[in-house]
Amino acid sequence: MTNPFATFRKNQKFWMAALVLVAIFAFVIAPVFDYAQSAIRGGSADNSVAVRWKGGKLTLAELQTAVQRHSSLVRFMSEVAMRVLEQ
Repeated sequence: MTNPFATFRKNQKFWMAALVLVAIFAFVIAPVFDYAQSAIRGGSADNSVAVRWKGGKLTLAELQTAVQRHSSLVRFMSEVAMRVLEQ
């Protein structure tokens, strides 16, 4: 039986470059698109407070944005996982 990490070790530079590109996309490029998309949608945000704590507050609009970002990240990571499993 072969070692499951043999493919990674053999192509280590390729895999590290791919991981760096995924990280750059997730933390640099994707938020820019999200910001642009929210700017295009306009100011129909609900500013009523959803959560308040000693250190601050969270409005419904901020909560909705966080949920949308989370679902986008989950869809992206699912797509990455499916493509990795295909190879």
